[in-house]
Amino acid sequence: MEIGIFEAKTHLSDLVERAGRGEEITVTKRGKPVARIVPLEQPEMTIQEAIDSIRASRITAGPGFDIKAAIEEGRE
Repeated sequence: MEIGIFEAKTHLSDLVERAGRGEEITVTKRGKPVARIVPLEQPEMTIQEAIDSIRASRITAGPGFDIKAAIEEGRE
């Protein structure tokens, strides 16, 4: 969709909503494209999924856990 700069300024909230739903809007000035309003890329995972992934991959210290050995192993 193309829209003039004056109209874009008047309807900015609506245009941002439309971009949020996936639409790309080109803003023109005197008929020439000068800017685009585009949707942001969607994250590959939710915040909760990222937290769960980090928790699942952490080393847990239990009886007999040797922190020095773990550090040395990480350096190899």
